[in-house]
Amino acid sequence: MSERANIIWDVDAGTLISSAASRPELDIRIDAGLNAASLSGRHSSKLEESPCPFLGFVDERNHHYSRPTVLHRCYASDSPDLISPVEQRSMCISGQHASCGRFIAAVGSDRLEPIRAHPTTALVVVPHTGPSRRWRSRFIVLLMGTIGGFLLLLVIGALFLLAPLALGPLGASPLNEIPLTGIAATDAAPDAVDDASSLRDPANAVTHTDPSVVPAVVAPTPPLTSGPPLPTLLNRRLITAPPPDWKSVPPYASWNNGAYRLQARDQGRFVAVTAPISQGLADVVVSARLRKTGGPSGGGYGLIIRQQGTDVMNGINQFFSGYVLEAGDRGEVGIWRRDRDRWTDLVSWVPSTAVQTGGTANDLTVSATSDRLALMVNGVEVAQARDATFTSGGVGVFVGGDGNQVELDNVVIQGRE
Repeated sequence: MSERANIIWDVDAGTLISSAASRPELDIRIDAGLNAASLSGRHSSKLEESPCPFLGFVDERNHHYSRPTVLHRCYASDSPDLISPVEQRSMCISGQHASCGRFIAAVGSDRLEPIRAHPTTALVVVPHTGPSRRWRSRFIVLLMGTIGGFLLLLVIGALFLLAPLALGPLGASPLNEIPLTGIAATDAAPDAVDDASSLRDPANAVTHTDPSVVPAVVAPTPPLTSGPPLPTLLNRRLITAPPPDWKSVPPYASWNNGAYRLQARDQGRFVAVTAPISQGLADVVVSARLRKTGGPSGGGYGLIIRQQGTDVMNGINQFFSGYVLEAGDRGEVGIWRRDRDRWTDLVSWVPSTAVQTGGTANDLTVSATSDRLALMVNGVEVAQARDATFTSGGVGVFVGGDGNQVELDNVVIQGRE
């Protein structure tokens, strides 16, 4: 039927056939014959007069609903007649059937006797006024969904906050240690020049750079040091000829195709290469020109200072200790401390308008004096931090971000032990 309480009445017998056991406040009795019915409790207006005794279903003469329906028929004549919903509501069900012509004609005949012998039963539908289980279920589902969504947002927010602490600079992640090999500074010529095709990528072709358009190397002015000027320990162009003293570990770091190139070729692994100086520098200023030449967007490149001597950076090893000051090809900068396989944020990635994005070259200058670290990009200081974990060490170059390819030139190192 529906989600309502169903009450079945015996119109002629005046008895309640069935009712919902949970509705004690509902007490309906219909007087014998065609008399009016009465209600008690708050439902006393549900049924004021008895329905027409000639009202029945098309397939069930002795039963009918307490509301208009197309299933009702009038049995006042020889054959069941259709009754419009208006007639049902105004006369058949409302108790006003005494004014119906068909009822008056039937009462004068013998058609009422079978009805008295077999009273009709009205199926009275009383609206259920208690709380709906369906709405309770919907409310519970909505409440649980809201709580679940709130918890999901908390988890996502926590991941965004903790991700920089776990990953550090772009492309950096702890991996199994690779056997270490030393890098010895030497003035001897390299064994061989690497094949220029070893780093070519059809989607990101490496092109030659015209040395004539590169400005002359100018040693940077130390921005943080005081006292006597820092001595220049290295002033090297890497674009005009193969450098005799820089490590060649193709395809990760090598001179080819007219430049010294670094490539983070393996997924989740960075490239770090030590500069060819033997001193451990306390006060230091390092400058270099770096340019992205290939790889997807999002890669980073920078300089390493105060690198500790226990781990050697050979382009493959992922374990070292020191400071990394970096710029990204999306116009961001940052400073990190690396403790062998763990990154610590000193300055997380922040945007800077001083950084040239994409494949445009950027001049980076990093410096360390006492516990103060600073990063300049294209002559503008963009980040600084204080950390006294490492007080002196070596210098290197860093490239991170899966597939990131970078060209290095104009390396100048000034410092003292």
